[in-house]
Amino acid sequence: MNRRHLGLGLTLGFGMLMGAYAVSFLYAQAQIQRTPLVHTDMASITGQEADAWIAEFPPGTDTGKHFHHADQFVYVLEGAIILEEEGKPPVTYKAGQMFHKLPNTHHTGRNGSTTAPLKILAFQVYDQGQPLLVPVK
Repeated sequence: MNRRHLGLGLTLGFGMLMGAYAVSFLYAQAQIQRTPLVHTDMASITGQEADAWIAEFPPGTDTGKHFHHADQFVYVLEGAIILEEEGKPPVTYKAGQMFHKLPNTHHTGRNGSTTAPLKILAFQVYDQGQPLLVPVK
């Protein structure tokens, strides 16, 4: 096998691996129902936009490991969310509690119940053109 074929094989293998990861992440995301509330450019902060949404998690679902390029504020409307941040013990937030996620912090949000839904309200301001979240392998 020459170098060209080896390089092509490695590239194809890596692409297939990343594709499988993306499909599993998107499957987890597909189970979570997100209802956009606001998407707007920030008039007082050039180059920034804001989003607010409600997310509903069926029992036993999670976000998959990801991060945001922004400060994010999350209020638990119903149920309980288990927040698992890289390098920290899991923390549970229940209905009526709010938490703040720092930018670029790898984390997973998981419904704390296998029988009841979870509903959160989230808000973030970020640089225009950035995605709301970025999956992490």
